[in-house]
Amino acid sequence: MTFAYQLKLIEICMVDITKLSNPFPGLRSYEYEDHSLFFGRDSHIIELKNKLLDGRFLALIGSSGSGKSSLIKAGLIPSLENFLDTRTEWKVVVFRPGASPVKSFVLALKAGLRMEDPSLDSINTEKIEEEITRDPQMVFEYLKAVAGKNILFVIDQFEELFRYEFSDKDFGKRKTETPAFINILLTLINQQEVPVHA
Repeated sequence: MTFAYQLKLIEICMVDITKLSNPFPGLRSYEYEDHSLFFGRDSHIIELKNKLLDGRFLALIGSSGSGKSSLIKAGLIPSLENFLDTRTEWKVVVFRPGASPVKSFVLALKAGLRMEDPSLDSINTEKIEEEITRDPQMVFEYLKAVAGKNILFVIDQFEELFRYEFSDKDFGKRKTETPAFINILLTLINQQEVPVHA
């Protein structure tokens, strides 16, 4: 076997690793973009979808690292978008409450509705925060841009509401933000006119 022939065999057997991708995200959760790689939880997805469509609020509880975020982002959301019985499309807004849940909600709302209502960018975030904190019904003024669509607010790491509330050293603005955010959430899910789910 000549050296040139051996090189040719090596070249044929070599795999171009730049074209391969790892189907496992490692320690991070699966994101929406990974939904084609997410499998094996079909029964859970169907159960979540049915419970969400029957009610307005769904809490997914489990230990850390059990795949809650992956199930929602790579399982439930794509499933809702492909749900043939739903005549309207879904607008999904994903956010983490963090230390300022109302602000996080408003920023996610503005980013999520930017395509439908570009004028939202010109409205001061603090102005929207103040309005919906004072009167949670005002949130529906901003949701007019997505009229006719189902709206799903995914609150990832919901428990942050309580962690930051109790760890806050200065009992200023943050002390009132958690109850204000919960009031906004209750306003969204306790009405029947706008198809909002959380």
